[in-house]
Amino acid sequence: MMGLDALRARIRDGRAARQRRAALKRHGLAVLPLRRDMPEAEDGLAALDRLWQAGELDRFDALYAAAEARDLMMGNALKLHVVLWTELLARAEGAGDGPALDRLCEPFARWWERSGTPMAGAAYASALLSAAFAHRGGGYVDTVLEAQWAAFNARIETGRGVLDACAAAGAGGLPWAWTHYDYGLHRNDGFEDFQGRFMRAWSLDTANWQICVAHGVRLLPRWFGDGMGDLDGFARYAASVGQDRFGAGLYALIYGRGYAIGNHDVRDTLCDVDLLMRGYEDLAARYPCQSIYNRWAAGLYFARRYGACAEVFRTRITAIVPEIWLGDREEEQVDDALDTIRAVGD
Repeated sequence: MMGLDALRARIRDGRAARQRRAALKRHGLAVLPLRRDMPEAEDGLAALDRLWQAGELDRFDALYAAAEARDLMMGNALKLHVVLWTELLARAEGAGDGPALDRLCEPFARWWERSGTPMAGAAYASALLSAAFAHRGGGYVDTVLEAQWAAFNARIETGRGVLDACAAAGAGGLPWAWTHYDYGLHRNDGFEDFQGRFMRAWSLDTANWQICVAHGVRLLPRWFGDGMGDLDGFARYAASVGQDRFGAGLYALIYGRGYAIGNHDVRDTLCDVDLLMRGYEDLAARYPCQSIYNRWAAGLYFARRYGACAEVFRTRITAIVPEIWLGDREEEQVDDALDTIRAVGD
């Protein structure tokens, strides 16, 4: 028999769902998961689903290699092989405590033990990194218990050992280099080492703007940056490198990530908002798709260009791409997008 609290939650969720559907209908919007906004990836993602379900991760090396050889930039400005890699890693992420994330590491550990390839090592190390942070928790440093630090450090050290074991064969490949960069965040080897890890990973595919966005976040003063000039200088440099493919788009994508960062106001940065707006226009001209339009709207909201944000919603966006917005579940992400529409004016 359903308890009173569960019944109340069901009623509340049902009411929220009805309100969400009504709001989407009022604005003429559908919901389009990111996966459906990149049809060029469907066959590869379906193959990834099958090998994951069958416990045959050893086959991922060949799947990735074939995609990398195609070097396909899809219509949503994402590289096919990069999407396959990040989608694989997403299977080791999720809500849950440390033991839950440890269990998500197990398929990757078995893959590494069986094959010993750099791809398996990078994937296992990345999964260990996710588990390490689940054990640490999200609290401030002075609130993390000794046992939490011990669990965190144990998984970091295991991951480093795995990366070191396949470094000779893996350093020339993006998966290993990207994971090696991520692990550089947790060493005390200084900024030059951290920056060098990034440059080695990015040089393997300068169209991989996801790693640029992540690096931009890490250049904020609250992490590795000495001041806001570090972020702005990097955003401008990345934009110049990606000019032929993205116009000024990398500047926009790097700064636009600020939408998802707490306590981060564009007015506290050195962001050239006119350049950011031009960057999104360049992206939309080159990659006219719903995920880019959703990123555009979120970036304009962060930049406090509310009228321009409302215009993108009115004239470009026909579907909410949940993964672009804030929230742990699709419903929360859609609500965040709808809240943004309300905030900038229906």
